[in-house]
Amino acid sequence: MSDVWETAKSMENEGKEFYEKLAAESTLPGVSKIFSFLAKQEQKHFDYFDLLSKGAPAGDAADEDPIAKVKAIFAEVEKPAADFVPEDETVGAYEKGLSLEVKSIEYYEKILNGSDSDYAKVALKAIIEEEEKHKKILSAIIDFVKRPFEWLENAEFNHLETY
Repeated sequence: MSDVWETAKSMENEGKEFYEKLAAESTLPGVSKIFSFLAKQEQKHFDYFDLLSKGAPAGDAADEDPIAKVKAIFAEVEKPAADFVPEDETVGAYEKGLSLEVKSIEYYEKILNGSDSDYAKVALKAIIEEEEKHKKILSAIIDFVKRPFEWLENAEFNHLETY
């Protein structure tokens, strides 16, 4: 099982580095905050898998609701400037982030389905649930950068539903 955790740690580290890069490159402070938050979430997952790889009880994987956090960040976002037009590579980078989340979910579901350990199953279900939320967040950001004015006009921010 240790190879599984090492692969999971590698995937989380890749996601963290990717989100840190997006946070540094973003010209929109709210979006930058979201990517910084996602980088911290990936680090938390890395630490969680690191504990599991050492056979230590990792406790609860979820400590902060990503959807609620991102909703709060978007609530602070002002309408973008009239000349705000996302570049194709920006949208492409966000779509790459989305594909990383999908890849993680698929990998963790594969491990989950093949695991005999109840403890590993509980841990993986918790991480999958968080990765699903990250997927929703990235989808919302992609919608936002493609249609910023329409997206922010909805004061309720229904693009990020809480479950």
